[in-house]
Amino acid sequence: MKHGTFLTAMMAAVVVMTACGAPPTQPKPPVVQPPVIIDPPPPPPSPTFTVTKIMAFGDSLTEGDPPEPGEVRLMPAHDPSTPGGRTSYPYKLSTILKTTYTEQAAQIQVFNLGLGGEQANSSVTRARLSDALAAHQPEVVLLMHGTNDLLAAAPQNATVDAVEELIKIAQQHPGVQRVFLASLPPQLPSTQRITYPDDVPIYNDRLRNLALATGAKFVDIFPNIDTQTMMDPDGLHINEAGNQRIAEVFYAALKPFYHRDPQ
Repeated sequence: MKHGTFLTAMMAAVVVMTACGAPPTQPKPPVVQPPVIIDPPPPPPSPTFTVTKIMAFGDSLTEGDPPEPGEVRLMPAHDPSTPGGRTSYPYKLSTILKTTYTEQAAQIQVFNLGLGGEQANSSVTRARLSDALAAHQPEVVLLMHGTNDLLAAAPQNATVDAVEELIKIAQQHPGVQRVFLASLPPQLPSTQRITYPDDVPIYNDRLRNLALATGAKFVDIFPNIDTQTMMDPDGLHINEAGNQRIAEVFYAALKPFYHRDPQ
């Protein structure tokens, strides 16, 4: 065999052996990267409320648990160191504050000092307010009073003077920053108890002037109550939807003074 022929044959044999017997080249498995764990962003900071003790003072419209006709209470039906029953406006206000200012929820306190059947023009009422201020040390007082005086057809001059005394008692108490004086909600002539529903707007106008004279902040509840959907059948007391609205109106009055956006 010639030398060139031999080399050609050997090369051909190598090619055949490589094609037939050599294992195919396996691809390398992909490199699996560990998952990247991204921490969730921190929750946005909560706004703050610059007061944490609020006291609501008044009659059954504040208490939220109306007395039976003719019932006279010496003490509220609830613990006055709490916001009271779940349907009352102080409880609804407490809920608004705690869900809005979440970082302060444990510190915010709303005291329900409503007492069904109480009249504003009474030495007992003035003493009760003084005792409540001393017991709870509020920074803000919400005052809505005089309903039972109107129902008893008491002279409006005397009732307005009595409310003025209550405002001054609260304003003079150490720690009280501001008194919010509310108008009364509407009354409907649906029962024998309500004889002069038209007296309410007249009384409310006098309360507005009283707030200006005393430096109290006037909160107009009357136009915010829908008499078709927010009142109890007795035409006097407010149902849960109405109390929710009263709480919202009070919060709207409080917010410009005490709300602080997060920095």
